Amino acid sequence: MNSNRTNKREGQVNSDQFDLIVGDCVVVEQGQYTNVRRVSSINCHLDQQPDHHVSAANNCQRAKDELNQAKTNEEIEQAVIKVRTLCED
Repeated sequence: MNSNRTNKREGQVNSDQFDLIVGDCVVVEQGQYTNVRRVSSINCHLDQQPDHHVSAANNCQRAKDELNQAKTNEEIEQAVIKVRTLCED
């Protein structure tokens, strides 16, 4: 998948998300991992990311970090729920 990024750079991200098609407006969130998610097409017409998208991406990344640091089964189960809640549409 090629992406035209808001910082005017293009990049390539391999994804197993088969529901994304050419022309979809997506946000590429980068932290320790790269996450690609579909967003409203209005976001592709903006020169900058809305604050709520930046906040959502940061919350998602923190949840993923917590999952990576989880040690017990209970911590892992709670972290998985948090990641699904904050990172999936």
